[in-house]
Amino acid sequence: MRSFLAGSIVLLALARLALGGDAPSKADVAFRALLEEAEDKLDAAKTDVERKEVDERYALRFLDFAQKNAKDPVVFYALIAVVGLSRETPADGPAAKALVLLENSHVTNPGLRAAAARLGQRGDPLSGRVLRAVVEKSPDKRAQAKACKVLADTREEFVRLAEEAKSSPRARGALTKKHGRELVRNVLAGVEQNKKDAALYRKLYQDKFAIILPDLSVGKKAPEVVSKDLDGKEVKLSQYRGKVVVLDVWATWCGPCRAMIPHEREMVKKFDSKRFALVSISADARKETLTTFLKKEPMPWVHWHNGQTGGILEDWEVDSFPTIYVLDHKGVIRYRDIRGQRLEDAVQELLDEGEAKKGK
Repeated sequence: MRSFLAGSIVLLALARLALGGDAPSKADVAFRALLEEAEDKLDAAKTDVERKEVDERYALRFLDFAQKNAKDPVVFYALIAVVGLSRETPADGPAAKALVLLENSHVTNPGLRAAAARLGQRGDPLSGRVLRAVVEKSPDKRAQAKACKVLADTREEFVRLAEEAKSSPRARGALTKKHGRELVRNVLAGVEQNKKDAALYRKLYQDKFAIILPDLSVGKKAPEVVSKDLDGKEVKLSQYRGKVVVLDVWATWCGPCRAMIPHEREMVKKFDSKRFALVSISADARKETLTTFLKKEPMPWVHWHNGQTGGILEDWEVDSFPTIYVLDHKGVIRYRDIRGQRLEDAVQELLDEGEAKKGK
């Protein structure tokens, strides 16, 4: 499970998907400006202390924005931003207030489908209540299914983390450093409840929701992806069958995505294009944003433009950026969300595996 605190900008990225439209409201314009300001400040922060200060300052500003624009639809995304920027959930803190507002007024918003994974990873009771309310009340079956699966997956993981934390003081210290003091405290206090919830929501998911979401587990064949290339032509993931494929769902405004570019260039140069393909799928709202970026930043591999809604974002339940899948030559998912040297090693392993099978 990824640490929720590994990137406080993740839910800001999901909030950004609210931007767009031909006639934005005044609140939408103000939200856009505040969001871009927060992203710029986070990108500029050099240390954990600086990032924490930015998180805390803008969590309060987004909460203030939400309270002042309570009737505008964009308030939902402002509340998502508050949660994304808040590292802990004290009762009188901005995250707690935002989560209460989400539970009371926004559980039917389909946007919670995209935020479900990050809410689940928080581990605090309020985030869990929001997800339970989505399962019970949302009219969106995909949102219900996602929330149910997240509750099952994260509660099982929390039980495992609690067992690991109890194994030794050193293990507890390492988990606290990775996930935060609050999450470790919550998983240790909630073992029995998490066991019950894991069993409950796993059964509910299997009985009611399993057919709704694609199975993107390691070892499963990747579903088809249909998109557009930069010339506007229809393209399909299945066209790359026979190659090891790194599928990278990203956006030009995503800092962690941009940080991957130098290493991706090295991989493309290193590996034979007849056996390997890197396919980047952009979630930028406008294709022109992507093409302008590519003119300034060389990225000599395959690029498709998805846009900020629908397509792979919906079909594959993308809830963070970048989202990485590594497929073998048969189109089977072999790795998920790995970067850097781990990604390069995985590609090399699958290339070697393909050669070995070819030689038999």
